[in-house]
Formats: sequence, C-alpha cells, structure tokens
Amino acid sequence: MKINIYRVWFCFVIAIFILSERCINLFGWLDKIHLKHYLLIASILLGILMFKKKKGAIILKKEFYSILGVSIVLYFISLGYQLINGEFQFYSLEELYYFIAPLFFSFIIFNMDKEQKIEKYVDVVLYVGLFSFFVTRLGRGTLTFQNIVGLFNIRSLFIDSVSLISESDLSVYFLILTVYYAFKQRKFKFILAIIGTFLGYKRIAVLFLALFLIIYKFLPKNKEVNKSLWKIICMIFIISPFTVYFMCQDSFASWFYAKFNIDFNTFTMTRFDIINTVIDADLKNYGLGTVTDFLERRGISGQTNMHNDILRIFMECGIIGTVIFTFNFLKLGRNNYYSFFIMVFVFVELFVAHFLGPGSVSLWILIYLVVFDINNKSLNFSEEKRCFT
Repeated sequence: MKINIYRVWFCFVIAIFILSERCINLFGWLDKIHLKHYLLIASILLGILMFKKKKGAIILKKEFYSILGVSIVLYFISLGYQLINGEFQFYSLEELYYFIAPLFFSFIIFNMDKEQKIEKYVDVVLYVGLFSFFVTRLGRGTLTFQNIVGLFNIRSLFIDSVSLISESDLSVYFLILTVYYAFKQRKFKFILAIIGTFLGYKRIAVLFLALFLIIYKFLPKNKEVNKSLWKIICMIFIISPFTVYFMCQDSFASWFYAKFNIDFNTFTMTRFDIINTVIDADLKNYGLGTVTDFLERRGISGQTNMHNDILRIFMECGIIGTVIFTFNFLKLGRNNYYSFFIMVFVFVELFVAHFLGPGSVSLWILIYLVVFDINNKSLNFSEEKRCFT
C-alpha cells in the first residue's frame, strides 16, 4: 500500500491544530510555542511550490478568489481608516492572516490530493476532536453518568447555558461534521458527530442539531438553493448589526425581563455588557482588529473579545465591508442546501460568538474543507446529469 506523504503531512497539521486549540490540558504548550502556525505557513509555502508541478485544472478557483478578494478588500478598508487617522496598526495584518491562512491551506489540500479524498482530512477533525473532548473532561473529572443525564435539562441548555461537564466549542465542529456525514451517508460517523454536538452543549449548535435532524431527510442533495431564500438570509445578516444596537437599549432589556422574567444580560452571558462597553468607548477606528485590541488591552477576564463577529466587522469595516463579507461568504453555500445549512449556522455563530481570529483557524479549515467538498461533489453530479440528459 502506497502512502500519500502529502496527505499524512496535512492530516498531521490539522491534528496539531485541534490538539493545541481544544486539548489545552495536555497540549497547551504547543499553542505557547506557536508550532501550529509555523507548520501551517510551511504547508502553504510547500503547496505554492508544488503548484508549479501541478498538471491539469486548478480546482475551486472561483471560491478561493472570492474569499481571498473579500479578505483583501476588508484589509484595504482598514488601511483607509489607518491613513485617515495617521497611524498604522499591525493587528490588522494579523486579522488578515486569520482570514486567509485557513483558506490557502484548504485550497492547497484540494489541489494536491489527486484522489480528492477530502473525507480523510475531515475524519481527522472528528476523531482528534472526540479525543480532545473526552480527555479534557476526564481530566477535570466532570464526565460522569449523573452529569451527562443532567445535560437533558432544557433550562440548563437554553436559558442558563450551563453544562455540568463543561461546554466546548467543539460542539460547533461536530455540528458541521454532522451535516457533512449526512451528505456523505456515513452513518457511524454521523452518529458520533451527533453525540459530540450534544455533549459539547453549545446551545446554538444543539438547536441547529435538532433542526437538522428534523429536516435533513427532506433536503435535496444536489440542488441549488432558491435565490429568493438566499437573498433573504443575506439581508437578515446584513441588517443584524442594527438589530444589536436596538437590543442594547435599556427599554429592550426591560421589555425582555417583563416578558420572560429573565435578565437579558444574564441570558446572553454578559455579551451585551461587552458590546455596550465597546459602543460607549467611542473608539477611534483603525479597521480590522480595533475592537479586539481594545478589549484585550482592557484586560477583563472573559471579556477579551466581543462575541459578535458580524457586529465587529460592521464596526471596523462599515456597511460596505459587512455587505461584501456577508454576500461572498454566504455565496459558498449557494450551490447546495447542505453547504447552505452549514453557512447559515456559521453566520448565526458569528452573531453570538468570536470565531474570526486566534484559536479558530482549525474551525475555518474544517468549514472550507467540508463546504468545498460538498460543493465539488454537487458540481460533479450536475455535470454528470447533464451528460446523460
């Protein structure tokens, strides 16, 4: 059996990312020495050199250039703000890196794996992710039968958002994997991903899991998303920053408490405290990274990012940046309902969490691998269908 050296290397890099980002108790030292980023940059440079030897067409050029273009536009918007304010900020370059590094890495994998066995790389995320989750919980002593039973308390999940075994961002990874393995019809892996999503206990991920299990049997596998539906979803996320500004008003918090008898800030896990702090600070805007830099320098534990990347893009790059970012990223899910479901879920997470920046590179590698693979398979199916009609 011939070993594919490139595949082994890229799987190794993915595994290092998952372990250093999601298994801190054993592999946190890897994160401190930035090994994952050195490996990622080396892999990208290797891929660029190997492109010179590549024979045949380049795969997924349209998607690659679309997202690369968005990243560059957002950075040039940032440079514009920095020129206006007369000061260059290096953190905008760092933000650009987090946008484009996982994109380049995923694009290179697709074009260097001649057999297009993308599922092999995705499997690494599943199994290393499960390993990281269980090892971390066993180390904390929280993974007990009694605590697992306690996860079925609906109030704990959707109101208090408290997990007895400790919630994990891996829940987001596993939800994406659930959709992917449903598309690929891999029943065993599909079940493992479902279990991982629930145990990770992120309420948005669990809510989308429930929704997906209800509708996935009815989702067409190789059909373009309805244009009107796609446009409506785009508009919802474009106007969502304005919705947040409305929800930051005291009158809304009072209405929410009177209606549900729940403190709105507690319900959102202090997210609106953070957002109000940023709004009240009236920051001088330097583009990408401005908000995160402010919160990191502020230095309050648990409040070093805003937990709303869509609002952050709006604050840092304006309505033009928001429109370009939303349309182009959601366009990745335009060709297939499974990839569309994933991208809608990702955008909902971006509305309530911080997944554009440090600690989330492995997530974006997974998103690109999964969405590109689904789209590529759908495209091949459509071409084959045209050939036989």
